[in-house]
Amino acid sequence: MEHNSSRRAPKKPGAVRAAETVFGTIFKYFTKVMTYALNIVMTLVLIFVITGSIMGTVFALYIKDYIDGSFDIDNLRVDSNLTTSIYFRDIDELGETVWKEDEEERIHGTENRLWVSYNELPKNLINAFVAIEDKRFFTHPGVDLNRMVKAIIGFVTGKDEGGGSTITQQLIKNVTGDDDVRVQRKIQEILRALDLEKRRSKEEIFEMYINTIYLAQGANGVQAAAHVYFNKDVKDLTLVECAALASIPQNPSKWDPVRYPENNKKRRNDQVLWEMYQQGLISQQEFDEAYNAELVLSRGTDDTKTQVAVIHNYFVDAVMDQFIADYTAQYKVSAEIAKQLLFSGGLQIYTTMDKRIQGIMEKVYEDDANFPDTSSAGVKPESAMVIMDQEHGDVVGLVGGRGEKTVARGFNRATQAKRQPGSAIKPLTVYSPALELGLVNYATTFDDTPFRYDTQLKRMWPSNSPAKYEGVINLNYALTNSKNTVAVRIMNMLTPQTAFKFATEKFHMSTFVDSLRMPSGEVKTDMTLSAMALGGLTYGVKVIDMAAAYCTFPNNGVYNKSRLYIKVLDKDGNIILSNEEQPEVILSEETDALMVAMMKNVVANGTAQKLKLQNSVDCAGKTGTTSLRRDLYYVGYTPYYTGAVWYGYDSNLELPSGGESPALYLWDVIMTEIHQPYIDAAKSGGEPLKKFVNSSKIIERYICKDSGKLATENCKLDLRRPQGCRVEKAYFTQATVPTEYCDCHVLVDYCEDWNCVAGPNCKHTHKVALVKTPYREFETQTYVVDAQYTYMELPDGYVYPSDTSLPYYINLYPSDRYPGKTAGVQRPANSFCVEDNYGMTDKFYSANRPPDKGDPNKIPVAPSP
Repeated sequence: MEHNSSRRAPKKPGAVRAAETVFGTIFKYFTKVMTYALNIVMTLVLIFVITGSIMGTVFALYIKDYIDGSFDIDNLRVDSNLTTSIYFRDIDELGETVWKEDEEERIHGTENRLWVSYNELPKNLINAFVAIEDKRFFTHPGVDLNRMVKAIIGFVTGKDEGGGSTITQQLIKNVTGDDDVRVQRKIQEILRALDLEKRRSKEEIFEMYINTIYLAQGANGVQAAAHVYFNKDVKDLTLVECAALASIPQNPSKWDPVRYPENNKKRRNDQVLWEMYQQGLISQQEFDEAYNAELVLSRGTDDTKTQVAVIHNYFVDAVMDQFIADYTAQYKVSAEIAKQLLFSGGLQIYTTMDKRIQGIMEKVYEDDANFPDTSSAGVKPESAMVIMDQEHGDVVGLVGGRGEKTVARGFNRATQAKRQPGSAIKPLTVYSPALELGLVNYATTFDDTPFRYDTQLKRMWPSNSPAKYEGVINLNYALTNSKNTVAVRIMNMLTPQTAFKFATEKFHMSTFVDSLRMPSGEVKTDMTLSAMALGGLTYGVKVIDMAAAYCTFPNNGVYNKSRLYIKVLDKDGNIILSNEEQPEVILSEETDALMVAMMKNVVANGTAQKLKLQNSVDCAGKTGTTSLRRDLYYVGYTPYYTGAVWYGYDSNLELPSGGESPALYLWDVIMTEIHQPYIDAAKSGGEPLKKFVNSSKIIERYICKDSGKLATENCKLDLRRPQGCRVEKAYFTQATVPTEYCDCHVLVDYCEDWNCVAGPNCKHTHKVALVKTPYREFETQTYVVDAQYTYMELPDGYVYPSDTSLPYYINLYPSDRYPGKTAGVQRPANSFCVEDNYGMTDKFYSANRPPDKGDPNKIPVAPSP
């Protein structure tokens, strides 16, 4: 049959065609939607994969760069039979430096018989801790995934029934003391646990854990806890006692058998003993007997009291504290671990102690005759002292209290007490920073008058000690005589913020407060004029910090951190701590030389001039006295040693006024005996005594005390005696040496008959020099020593006052303002001669004429510099 290509298929019914159209449309739409959805899903999957890869890579890099997953317990396992030795340097017969052991200061293992080896642990104790704390301890690799997942689920659902940490993880937490809830810390703990399990056996890990875990009542480790709760050795513990101890770690405050016996009973019976029974670690009979047994407490002592009461000297106490601090910092372990190692690790500690110096200090401090009888209510004042070798920063001697030391590792005032330094802080926060920054020089003048009127206290501020204002003085005099007004004025130029930074970053003062919010909401800071200029700090300073800071001055501006030991070796002779010198230049050679020169004047002419040692050895330093004499300081140095002394009551009582400062006296007595061998050797023709040597960069000039400029003949015509006293030798750097001459001494006619400023009618006159000073205007009458020698220019037509008790220029002032007055002077030298110029009678003149004191111009004048 021939094919007819033009023949058409029969048409479908309309309903069918309509249905096909609808279903076709739906299918196309469905296909489109599915394709779109599939694209979204695939995109999300791709994003998830890419993001996951990126996050995984970032996480891996984060762990690599920021998380240290390595951990071992080398040097942490101790043996109570080992003894830590203390060494000091000495000189042998040939004059060579040798190390000697201080046999009297050995740190015996018997002082800390708290460590117990795994083999000595009762089986029930091991089983009790494993059953309740980590039942898969002997099979997991350091991390128990089952417990971890349950802990996470419990945390999310709010049904947390215990942590996911294994014994290995708990050990790491105990050793490092790191218990933060940060994710980084937890990841690091997990990685360290896995690493530790590869390095150490389960027995070693458990032994370290059981000896370091905290068990309430101040007990660290099961041996200490056995003594605290049951007054017995750990090997003698019963099953119920083992269960009681195993109940504590999960929440020591809650399960403490002393404070909460019922809580402990419930946990040990229903959880610890039950888990031991369920895990087949004890029999039914053992469970029943222990469940019904009464826990009998026989209170012993905590771990510190079970130690043999070995009383070391203050220096060794400080070394022990420093070792614990340094070891915990370097090895990221807890203080308890470092303490265990110190007492029982068989260490060798090479200290900086000088036995001769330490002995001298102890002898002086143990003798009450060296302390004034200033007891208050039966309480004696205390004191502390630190002596350092300034060249290396080595502490050579240290005492932390007066009298014979009777307490093992008691409070050490030399290294732990924070007391107010008073003016002893000024060289660190005021003078050396201002010199270093070029704000002042040796002869810069300031007006020793109040800085402001304190409206709250209704008095002028600050006051000086002694309580007087002297007027114009220079920097050297201000430091020599500890003038508070000048310190505040300099601080106002310097700013407290700059001084704070200088003291903390250069002198490394560790107790200054940047910002501290008190419970009351008040914010405390040491960045104030009063704190930085006068030493009224939030907490105060440590004696050892003051000694280290002052060592900078006799060491050419080089600061060394104080050190009590040089190195520490473990029982095998390996160095585990090295305390190398870290010299840091913080002051220029010129600034340092100027500071030494000024602080020599403090001893020669100022607040420390009672030092007897200065008659034999160069001495320099600075005193410090707080308000109400609650704290006395003296920090001084020689070319050999630097020493800092604090004296006061622990309870912050007021010390009696008057007399020599006990801090200064103690420094003098001790330092004199320390230096005696050098003095004797020099006298017998041996090595000459060392001297402070001025820098070759320092230039000497004679200057006027009142202007700070080069002196002139007018400076010698000042009315103050002796003639020429306003001229002195001063020291400068090349950049600050003065080139201008004094212009503040102004010549005026002086009435010889009435000893005052002459008028045109005075019969007998000669020239004297009064001093142009900074303009002074006080709200209340203020006494200033140099007020009667001051000068002011007068305008044309000025009317002189008729009151001879006031300066000639008083009419320039408003009636309610004052220029200052010299105390105890009826008629100031700068008053006006009313007798000759306001028509006084010859009779009055003859009756009241003062005795002839001679012509000041006839007094020999010192030669010009």
